[in-house]
Amino acid sequence: MDKQIAQDASPEGRPNLRCADGTTFIYDRLRGVYEPYIRSEEEKSTQGQANAQAPEGAFSEFWHEHWASLASTGLSLLTLVVLCFYTNYARRQAHASEDATKATQNAVILQLNSTHIDERAWVGVSDIQRTERPDGVSVNLLFMNTGKTPAQNFTIRVSGEPIPKGQQPTTLESLQPGRGIIAPNGIFHSNLSASGSVDSKTSDLVIHGRIDYTDVFGAGHWTKFCYYWTPKIKKAEGGFAPCDFGNEMDVTPSPQLK
Repeated sequence: MDKQIAQDASPEGRPNLRCADGTTFIYDRLRGVYEPYIRSEEEKSTQGQANAQAPEGAFSEFWHEHWASLASTGLSLLTLVVLCFYTNYARRQAHASEDATKATQNAVILQLNSTHIDERAWVGVSDIQRTERPDGVSVNLLFMNTGKTPAQNFTIRVSGEPIPKGQQPTTLESLQPGRGIIAPNGIFHSNLSASGSVDSKTSDLVIHGRIDYTDVFGAGHWTKFCYYWTPKIKKAEGGFAPCDFGNEMDVTPSPQLK
């Protein structure tokens, strides 16, 4: 039989014996033999309570030995959670701040663009006058700055030619000499002469060109124009009318706002 020595001993100093199945044998000193030990109901109750309390006692012992390590691990996890939350919050705040900054910048740029477009120079053709001459015609072009600030470095490219009705002009426009400044509500004159005659039944006298200038904010601008002569019909006076093509104007803002 498989036996092992218990932790307690009999009064005679002989050890009690315990079998593998849990049966305990104690030494009977009167008879000089080992007999099975049968526990009383009270001992069984006490042993049951001890067994029930054993897990709690084991847990208490484990907590006593490892509480510092567990507390440190829990604190590290809590710190990690807080750090993740703060990082996410900081990122969202940074994105919100960046979006707000961009929105403010866009609003400022939009306002500046609107202001510059409102305050810039605007130059276009104000009037075209035709004068008959013995050897041809003379055309006087009037350019006006309707903007609120001066037009600087003002140049003109212009050409006049008779073209068959229904067709577009093909002559290259010639750059007129000089550069000028046109003040707000100011007018600039440019003369163009043409020799010979135009048969108004088959051809149109077409005046076309381009104006280039810069505003006080440093932006360059241009205006294209095209007009053709309509002869006098009965009581209606003749004059220049805009072509169906070639009349354009830019709306470029200042360079720093593009």
